Amino acid sequence: IIMENTDYYKRTEKKLDATKRRMYLLDALAGLFIAIGTFALATTLFAVLEHFGNFPSAVRLIFYGMIWLSLIVPFGIFSIPPLLKLLGISNGIQFDELALRIGFYYPDVQDKLSNSLQLVARSKSLEGISRSLIEASFQDAYKVSEGKDFNVIIDKKKTRRSLFYMIAALLLTVVIFATSSNSLFSAINRIQDWGTSYTPPPPYSL
Repeated sequence: IIMENTDYYKRTEKKLDATKRRMYLLDALAGLFIAIGTFALATTLFAVLEHFGNFPSAVRLIFYGMIWLSLIVPFGIFSIPPLLKLLGISNGIQFDELALRIGFYYPDVQDKLSNSLQLVARSKSLEGISRSLIEASFQDAYKVSEGKDFNVIIDKKKTRRSLFYMIAALLLTVVIFATSSNSLFSAINRIQDWGTSYTPPPPYSL
């Protein structure tokens, strides 16, 4: 029987694939949280600047572009790469490398699973090595890794930190806008409508 068609090999491969996809998904979510938080802070910052500065159209156009860049750039840097790997468009981590990372967390696994996966992948081109020996090696690695949590390698703290950053940024934005009457909303409207000229309000009114 071909090694790749055995139930225990398929179960191991499925488990590794689930961990890999979860890792890419959490990385993409972390990037999304960073992008949203940065967008909120940039919106607040430029609204405050416009409120006090009443800038001309050219400056408001720069503000408008910077606000959208604050969303697009972090998303492109932190979310797009893992999304492309998740969708299989770009190359992701190989199963043997993933297994090696998992082995670092379990002394009884170490590099056994990684070496067995490499051996199975190369079995068609290797000569002089018994297939029964390869199967026995993989079965041994499977037994010690079967009950292990492969998701232990996923850095969940990064996603949580990004989530807290987004929540803090959104809360700060809401508080600042809520306590500014309508002045910051007016400033945002002027930034969005950057092509229109606005007459600055008089500095003092009697």
